[in-house]
Amino acid sequence: EKFSKYFTLDVDAPVLSVPGRTFPVKHYYLENILSMTGYRVQLGSKYSRRIQDVGPREALPKDPLELSLKIIREDCVNPDLIEATVLAVHRSSGPGAILVFLPGVADIFNVLSRLRSHKDVQSLPLHAGLSPEDQAKAFQYPPSGCRKVLCATNVAETSITVDDVVYVIDSVRVKEAGYDALNGSSTLNEGFASKANCRQRSGRAGRVQAGECYRLVKEKTFKNRIPDHSIPEICRISLERLVLMSVACGYSDPVALLEEALDAPERLLIESAVTSLRQLGALIVPESQESHLSLTGLGRHLSAFAIDARLGKLLIYGTIFRCPAIVLTIAAAVSEGTIFVSPMDQREQADAAKRRFSWGRSDLLTQACAFQSWQSFCKENNGSFQQRREAEKLFCDENFLNLRILRNISDTRTQLASTLSDLGFGSTLKGWEDQEQFNTNSNSVKVVKAVLVACLYPNVVSVRPPAAVFKETASGTMALDPDDSKCVQYRQRNGQRVFIHPSSVNFAETKYISRWAVYLMKSSSDTKMFLRDCNEASSSGIILFCGRDLKVDHDKGLVIVDDWIPVSAPARTAILARELRARLDQMLLDKFDDPSVPLSDTALLTAFERLITDN
Repeated sequence: EKFSKYFTLDVDAPVLSVPGRTFPVKHYYLENILSMTGYRVQLGSKYSRRIQDVGPREALPKDPLELSLKIIREDCVNPDLIEATVLAVHRSSGPGAILVFLPGVADIFNVLSRLRSHKDVQSLPLHAGLSPEDQAKAFQYPPSGCRKVLCATNVAETSITVDDVVYVIDSVRVKEAGYDALNGSSTLNEGFASKANCRQRSGRAGRVQAGECYRLVKEKTFKNRIPDHSIPEICRISLERLVLMSVACGYSDPVALLEEALDAPERLLIESAVTSLRQLGALIVPESQESHLSLTGLGRHLSAFAIDARLGKLLIYGTIFRCPAIVLTIAAAVSEGTIFVSPMDQREQADAAKRRFSWGRSDLLTQACAFQSWQSFCKENNGSFQQRREAEKLFCDENFLNLRILRNISDTRTQLASTLSDLGFGSTLKGWEDQEQFNTNSNSVKVVKAVLVACLYPNVVSVRPPAAVFKETASGTMALDPDDSKCVQYRQRNGQRVFIHPSSVNFAETKYISRWAVYLMKSSSDTKMFLRDCNEASSSGIILFCGRDLKVDHDKGLVIVDDWIPVSAPARTAILARELRARLDQMLLDKFDDPSVPLSDTALLTAFERLITDN
């Protein structure tokens, strides 16, 4: 009806209903599940609501079942309850696999760790980050006398159908991409799944026969608190690309355009996108409100890429500063997903393999290093086609790499390199992006870090190392190396503390060279904000590329970027950097306006590279 009304001209657009062909599914809620499993919640436990939220202690029910229904938390994943529900279904129901829906990979590992102790249950993960071989296990039938239990994210809602699933256990939780317009950062937030999502999930139980669905919330909660539909993406994610494309298509007032959308986003989201694109150098924002937005030369080129604007800028800057191979890999890897796999029963080995590829205290460079290792292995791999394929698979298995993602990255790199060539930034030579003559800086971690900083700004945090610890020795006082990464603090511009995500190569890092780091996105949990794709920032890159306001404090020997990032530098170097930056900005503007214009001022580029590499 909503679409019908939106597309109505003179009469309502017709609506056709096509009934599905599924078997009936019976639904159970917490009231039934607690009775069935015997699971009870103790007041004051992790999965109990706070006493101030449930009323006076003396007024609480005396019956353990009624008390549990009164105090149990429904706003989080309860692995103990899920384990009890799985075992109850397994021991009292007929044949068929059990599909458990969970919001994230960490929750999957948590539940699987409990289920692995039950020998008559074959528990398997199912999520987008698995290798094709591990995903294939979900479709295989279990051994005789064993029940298959799949712990999955919402990838199993519609993308995958497992034909022997008869029972669904739904946590009624989901993680969705969002956008913090005030902080200008992407987030990954957990919340209740919508009724529409839950219907899709329960439908998995009725694909081949009548099934059962166990929803881990009270029936009243499901009816009254669960939203009918999830919030449309246009209302919760960054609108940078949408705004960029709308202006590129001639709509110079994106606010007016998006107000006509089926679900109009908040004005704050649109204004945040405009601000981000202006900071990126893609938009010209007039001072007069009566004037309209227009694209800069850089913005016109960024609109040609089918990727995030920051990644497009990374490609252009990386090509200009002679490191296209590495930035193409980074942009493609971000677009396709992580190349690392981490099986539950081999987490330590997978982490060790990932650390072997660690480069420059940077998650993005680490992914690029792993891809280049695979690329080099494939080039040197001899033998028949079958032998090469088997050796390639063995290499990926030993290094915990996702072969499918690696191949996707390779294809995406080629497409992005072709776009760069079409725009005039690359060469017309086939495979130019990997040729040495165009990649004189691809192995320079300092240059690549500087380019990363230029494109990820203002996603910057300060790195505060642990306080120095000294020890008295016979020869005098000696400073000890810090060995506890928990003592390292990361702070945003507003002073709020954030944390490195456990999947990052910097999670246990204590020995930073720079006092700044840049990141691609943030994700939130119940108590913490985590940085994902975190990278140590180049201090010289911050001075040369970041912000609109650059001040030199001669007395303190500091360059202050945007009134909050102080970088130590001699006054002479600071003044030189400011002058070089002004000349580089003009040279880049000329290049963006006309990519056919060669970068004739090679002395300027050389000076930049010297300033970056000499730090």
